[in-house]
Amino acid sequence: REREMSQEAKQQDSLPGSKALESLKRYLFDIKDLPTASISSKSPASPKDVCSQLSELVDTISVTATTRPNSAPMVSSATELLVHACASEDRSIRMSASENLKKLIKALMNTHLSRMQQDLFYELKKNGSSRSLCVSLDCFASLFPLTRPGKFTSYSQSLPSVLVRLASREEESILDTLKDSLGRILPVISPLLSSTDVQLFMSKLLERLAGGSIPYQRMAASSLCSLCCFSKNPPTNSGTLIHRLLTLGTCVEASCHLVQGVLLALQQLLSRHNEALPTTSVLKEVNAFLMSCLLYQQGNT
Repeated sequence: REREMSQEAKQQDSLPGSKALESLKRYLFDIKDLPTASISSKSPASPKDVCSQLSELVDTISVTATTRPNSAPMVSSATELLVHACASEDRSIRMSASENLKKLIKALMNTHLSRMQQDLFYELKKNGSSRSLCVSLDCFASLFPLTRPGKFTSYSQSLPSVLVRLASREEESILDTLKDSLGRILPVISPLLSSTDVQLFMSKLLERLAGGSIPYQRMAASSLCSLCCFSKNPPTNSGTLIHRLLTLGTCVEASCHLVQGVLLALQQLLSRHNEALPTTSVLKEVNAFLMSCLLYQQGNT
């Protein structure tokens, strides 16, 4: 096994762009102990150099990865580097890294789709800096509808827990990106989730509806709606969700903030009644709740 790893490392070192990749790693990750032989003579000395070399690196790998069968580890290394660079303190490096990551994905999505999805999913599981996480999440969501059928089962088991963990973050940028990303992920994965998985995911999103920020409530409302409407049994899951929302909104301890979150979720769900039409009895309960909300003195509610 050690011999195979050594041969793979030698093969990667011989690939075009490998030395430039290591030089950028040394600069961006602040690594001091890379072997001198593995570093390009054109090591970046400024943010401008980094932006230029990132673009050159992606151009090189886009060609190399489609012609060399042993280039997959290099694709992973480049993806990790670009995601890390998206969190750079320098704005020009962040913008360049984000643009080049999307450029790399577009160039390799036909030949290295599974590899890039796996690398981006790994970044999501790391749950790192908000900037890197937002870029990784957006790119992963854009690729998710293209997932090969054989991979769906694996993602249906591992992805929900990762998404729930990301939903616990407080940063508005992450919650807004998660809202948009779930709008692309849930229509694909919801039909594959069991009833138990749907209820668990629903419970996790509802847990913070009372104490969550406005961006969290927007994300939760949109995600709960997609989760139910694209599930195996939309009417049943939508009815369950409405019942749980009404229970939250009518409890004695319900705050104005919680009631606003409940109303937002109900609005999202009922606006898509063609996909999940509630029963007449459920609609009567909703109407009674809406009438009770008129008694609130707070103007926002």
